Amino acid sequence: MKKSPITAATENHLVLSELQQAKPKPTKEDRAKKKWYLHGICPECGVIWNDKKFVHDAQCSQEIPVIWVRKNQTHVQLVKMALDELCRLITIWRDGCNCVIISHECRGGSQWGHIYPQGSNAHLVYELSNSFRQCEGHNSMHRFIQAPYFLWYQRTFGHKAFDMLEAERLAHPTCEYNIMDYQEMRRDLSALYLDRYRYTGASIHEMVSGGWYGNIIKEAWIKEGRI
Repeated sequence: MKKSPITAATENHLVLSELQQAKPKPTKEDRAKKKWYLHGICPECGVIWNDKKFVHDAQCSQEIPVIWVRKNQTHVQLVKMALDELCRLITIWRDGCNCVIISHECRGGSQWGHIYPQGSNAHLVYELSNSFRQCEGHNSMHRFIQAPYFLWYQRTFGHKAFDMLEAERLAHPTCEYNIMDYQEMRRDLSALYLDRYRYTGASIHEMVSGGWYGNIIKEAWIKEGRI
């Protein structure tokens, strides 16, 4: 007996519904099989990859872990991520995990701070003469009250170093660095960090002379005859 079009359509709908209900839900293992296209950079050798199949530079010690991200990043963004990591590693080794302002009264975790904050001057973000460890509280306070940080800097490194840092800020209100400039910074900071054990127990004068406090403080101390 021939079925009416309405009956046939209803049966087809029921069969389709049963098939959809019978389909198993994806498990964690199934979801894990999804392809993720990673992007990464080695802070030490600067090699950039678009997937996890990579080869470091032949002379890379691979001491510093590769930075991986799951979203598209430009080469400039990846190199700046490497610079962020190197500055954090260098300031932790140089300053410890204490706040440079009043370490015995500080609360909260250690953060990578700046005399002139990142948001106010992009030119000085990766200048070690502008980068120091701060506790979470002082780092947040510095956005609104800058006098304690400025006074600490002047007492520690002198008025000439502070004036030269201020002059550099005023001379470069905008950041004009390109990918080659950032790569050169990365090479210099990477070489400095990998050479850190040679400065174990060194005096602050030896550290400044070795570049651990950046180019501006070093130049200021040379002009003052301190190194």
